[in-house]
Amino acid sequence: LVTDYFEVLKGEFGMEDVLSNSPQAQMAAASPEEARLTFDLILSRRVRGVMCIAYDAYLRQVTCQMVRNGVRGMIVAHLGWILPSWPTDDLGSHTCTLAQMLRGANYFLSSAPTAWNPNSTSTVPCQTNLKHTVNEFSMEYDGL
Repeated sequence: LVTDYFEVLKGEFGMEDVLSNSPQAQMAAASPEEARLTFDLILSRRVRGVMCIAYDAYLRQVTCQMVRNGVRGMIVAHLGWILPSWPTDDLGSHTCTLAQMLRGANYFLSSAPTAWNPNSTSTVPCQTNLKHTVNEFSMEYDGL
């Protein structure tokens, strides 16, 4: 489903998959080494923006590589169940500081609909009862 979604987006927006047919299109591990290989390939393609579906651990590694290579202003759109605190979580997993990670994520766009938020304090905006929380919505949807 994910690759089908990207195919539709590519067609609609005239985007090019610069990593197609490359082993770096999918990082093998959320490690600085893998992130460097993927980031080097992205950088060599001279793109202005990146779109990815990734877990936060992978996104942190690539962001740190961007910072370490002095990249600024690259637009990154990431899709996934990622908390807003992703740049500052797990700082021990890479070599960037908190300030560097925040600066590196400056131009990132996130797809984080409220319905994906697992906590019980966020409300679901599409409900007529604006006090309906995500957990309540989930329980009702699952029939619990």
